[in-house]
This record gives sequence, structure tokens and C-alpha cells, in this order.
Amino acid sequence: MMALYEVLSIIALVAVFLPVFFVGSLAEGVAVPIHFDIMGRVDSWGEKSSFIELPVMALIVYVGFSYLQRSELRRSNTTYSIMLRLLKMLIVILLAYMNITSYAIVKGWASGLNAIFIWAMIVAIIAVALYYSILVKIIKKRI
Repeated sequence: MMALYEVLSIIALVAVFLPVFFVGSLAEGVAVPIHFDIMGRVDSWGEKSSFIELPVMALIVYVGFSYLQRSELRRSNTTYSIMLRLLKMLIVILLAYMNITSYAIVKGWASGLNAIFIWAMIVAIIAVALYYSILVKIIKKRI
């Protein structure tokens, strides 16, 4: 199961970079969504160079969480390692979705983010962090 989380993280990491490769096909001066409201509607626009921001954030999350994950495994703390792997996967998938959808909005294929998906991902991220934090406290009390 852990290998599946890692594979999904890598697929999402590659996917978040896809719009960067196609940004050259966009017209000069085209407006790119850079911020969305609570319902997934675009509420701020920027330049097409903005497409690199989310991939950079995704790469930082992936590398940072992978480093933390390995250091927790060295300490034999598999619970935290699992939590970090899940959080890494969820965050990178969320960033990939946002960047690909931003490109789709520019191309006219979409009008905004799917608010239900965004909120489900945010709830999942919070739930994973809370669940594993509570689990670690319970394990520590038993020891």
C-alpha cells in the first residue's frame, strides 16, 4: 500500500509540471488564474509565468516530506513516516489538480476548480494529520 502512495505522488508530481511544458502554446499576455475563491471561482489573474509556481511548491513538498519520511524511518517511527507519505501524496495531488485546471481555464476547457474536490482534499489532509497525531499519542501512552 505504501508503494501505491509513492507511485501516486510521483505521478502527481509529473502531472503538476505538464502545464509548464505547454505554456509556450499560449498567446503572449494571456491572463492565467493565480487565485480562487472558496467556491473554486477565479478571483485573481496573473501572467503565464505563474504556471511554474505550483510545480515548484509541489517539488518542495515532495522533496521535503520525503526527507522527513526517511529520517522518521531511521528513528523507527513508522507511524509518522506513514503520515508524511500520505500527506505528501494528498498535497501534491491537490497542487497538480490546481495547476492542470488553471491551464484548462486558460484554454477555455473549464470555468473554475471543483469546490467539492478541493474541500474534500483539504478535509482529507487535516484528517490524516489529526488521525496520525492522535494515534502517536495513544501509542506513546501505552509504552
